[in-house]
Amino acid sequence: MSGDLVAAKEFYNAAAQKGNSDSQTNLGIFYYRGHGVQQDYKTAREWFTLAAEQEVAQAQHNLGVIYKHGKGVPKDYKIAHEWFILAAEQGHSAAQYELGLNYAIRKGILRGYIYQYSIKIGLRLVSLPLKLLGAILKKLTP
Repeated sequence: MSGDLVAAKEFYNAAAQKGNSDSQTNLGIFYYRGHGVQQDYKTAREWFTLAAEQEVAQAQHNLGVIYKHGKGVPKDYKIAHEWFILAAEQGHSAAQYELGLNYAIRKGILRGYIYQYSIKIGLRLVSLPLKLLGAILKKLTP
């Protein structure tokens, strides 16, 4: 373990315990990636949540990523979408990109579920013309 990472974690932890949202976000990143600590998605989510509740866009985006990919939680595209909205409203470009995908390709949350399923089974819905994609999704939608 690098001495710099150990020292950084100790200082981030001290500040995070006092409610410093940037340190909470950085600790979340350390746990998410396993930098200087054992990788732990649950602990990462806890730190990100503390920072996100203080309206830190990066932490809100990171929570969206956790829920989108099911890192330590069941995949939940609706919750991910909600976190992406909060971050995007603050100008977070990666969150804005995620919302663009949700609306342009998936046209909302339900289509997001279908899109993610299509990726799992190897379909390339993205390459289909949008009109054809819309027709397919209409047939799959109750």
